[in-house]
Amino acid sequence: MKEIEIKFKLENPEAVRRNLLELGGNYEGTVHEENYIYDFPDLRLKKEKKLLRLRKENDKTYLTFKSSLSDEEFKITEEFETEVSNFSQTDKILQALGFQVVWIYKKERENWSLFGTKISIDKLPYLGWWMEIEGEKNSIKNVVRSLGFDLAQGVTKTYREIWDEYKKKYNLDRRDMI
Repeated sequence: MKEIEIKFKLENPEAVRRNLLELGGNYEGTVHEENYIYDFPDLRLKKEKKLLRLRKENDKTYLTFKSSLSDEEFKITEEFETEVSNFSQTDKILQALGFQVVWIYKKERENWSLFGTKISIDKLPYLGWWMEIEGEKNSIKNVVRSLGFDLAQGVTKTYREIWDEYKKKYNLDRRDMI
């Protein structure tokens, strides 16, 4: 499946929530996520702009593989995801195959929908509030405009790339964002 998205740093998440409700947005609940990113010891996946993730989301677990596709305006990835029944056994399988956990991050995610798009309002340690808008390009543009954001101010980086920049800026010596 192709995933098309863009992120925005939020200074006032409550205003975004109000705007979503006024525009007819649908609140779909909040989840707590723990994300474990795997790679080979030589970081081959990161270098190839690929991602292998095992995610705990409330009481469910998902295994996801993403591969970046190039686009200047949006973050576009090819994504394959499946629910797995056992986090620890899946972790053991991945490690037996030669993968290692290279990054862990947690977030609280509010899920919304509006105009055929998926909107996530994320609260991340250190990085604060972010909004991801995912859908078809024209629907994303419509939501961005309707919420009063400028598409040119959108971010196409991954949370890992944003975290790496944050660590460098603040001279933090820590791998995980927890």
